[in-house]
Amino acid sequence: MTATNAATGPGLIIVGPGKHFGAELVRRFVAAGFRVGVVARRESSLAELRTDVGHDLLTLAADVTDTGAFEQALAELAGRLGRVDGLIYNPKASFKAAALSTDATDLGHAMAVNVTGAMVAIQTLLPWLEPRRGSVVLTGGGYKDEPDPDKLALSLGKANLHALYKALNQPLQRRGVTLKTVIIDGAVRRDEAGRGASSVLADFYWSIFEGGSGRIHRFPRDLRHLGQFKLL
Repeated sequence: MTATNAATGPGLIIVGPGKHFGAELVRRFVAAGFRVGVVARRESSLAELRTDVGHDLLTLAADVTDTGAFEQALAELAGRLGRVDGLIYNPKASFKAAALSTDATDLGHAMAVNVTGAMVAIQTLLPWLEPRRGSVVLTGGGYKDEPDPDKLALSLGKANLHALYKALNQPLQRRGVTLKTVIIDGAVRRDEAGRGASSVLADFYWSIFEGGSGRIHRFPRDLRHLGQFKLL
């Protein structure tokens, strides 16, 4: 774990920042005054993230499928931050295999990463989120609507994550915690102007976290200016 300053201002925990837009996501929230804690499976990924962001982050390596270690990492980050105003859950596990040849172990792992880990994160951080009337954002995917038979594990993982979102929405609302989901349709790449779609996506997360209307958001459909990037 890296050092951080004393707790001042809002705190955010990001689980599984991902290689595609993790650094941009952290930078966007840091620029808004958040202190950010990050959990990822590999320390090497966290070291790369700290280098990319150039900011003193709280980071811990933990595998979301190791429930005990994951809970401990979340609790430790929350304690170091001093307050938790938000959680972004972004991990995914995808195995390219035809539907009828998908290995049962791979399928179970995908469910543990995409669904069980999200539930554990919310349960663990709820005592921190509730007093702040915090927000949780779950990263979903278009595969929940159109399953890919060659990516069965990911398709089922995202479909069940959306089911979890629907099941927890009202109970969390009664506790004062806002639950939202971002459904990402397709892959993205840099536009001709050189601005990465990952930066656009980070801005998109910030806009809905900050108070965008609605609870289910689709990227890129809900962008005001679709010309900022291109879909693959």
